[in-house]
Amino acid sequence: MHRGLVRTLVVAPPALVATNQTVFEPDAIGQTLGNITGWVQGLLVSLGVLGFVLGGAFFIFDHTIGGQERGKQFMVGSVGGVVLGLLAGPIVRLFAGFVAH
Repeated sequence: MHRGLVRTLVVAPPALVATNQTVFEPDAIGQTLGNITGWVQGLLVSLGVLGFVLGGAFFIFDHTIGGQERGKQFMVGSVGGVVLGLLAGPIVRLFAGFVAH
């Protein structure tokens, strides 16, 4: 087992250096950022819509003034989450542009 480990440590680094491929290609980083942004976007929009529905239920079915206010706050916060979710892509591209240049 020790010989196999030594052989791997001796043979692998020159093989990696001999290839012309970079470890982090610019397309791969952009693809990864796009995937993460899409995932976050879907999560924020889904939770925002669910929060808006729950806020509407609080507003309609809770007949106390405090319950209706809580429902309104829930709905306003949910709209903010949906807007943030829709703007997630441009925000990430903006900051990625700052970092790239």
